[in-house]
Amino acid sequence: SAKIWNGQCAVCHGAAGEGVRALGGPALTQLSREYLARQLTHFVTGIRGTHPDDNAGKRMALSVANLSEDDIAGLATLITTELPPAQPTSTIAGDAARGGRWGWTGANETEAKANAERYKCYER
Repeated sequence: SAKIWNGQCAVCHGAAGEGVRALGGPALTQLSREYLARQLTHFVTGIRGTHPDDNAGKRMALSVANLSEDDIAGLATLITTELPPAQPTSTIAGDAARGGRWGWTGANETEAKANAERYKCYER
């Protein structure tokens, strides 16, 4: 499985399974073993990768066309157990310090204090 991963899969899906967006290869390490095996089987059997507008799918289907059932099972296991979990790029922006203890970014200190008093019950 490692030989197949390194020789066929890592080019588009990244060495750690993080995905290579420029090549249309998605990240794989947050997916279940069952889902991965099912999708690989769908590419091998022609259920996926045959639509004329799906260039990434066509490349994937050609790449996995000769995989056996054992190869598919081995790859799905390798991806879910041996590759590090992908960490999505953070999309959270803001200034946490400005929000104070509760993360509010109220217009003024009075509002912030009122909110803190209102939600006091959440303190432990």
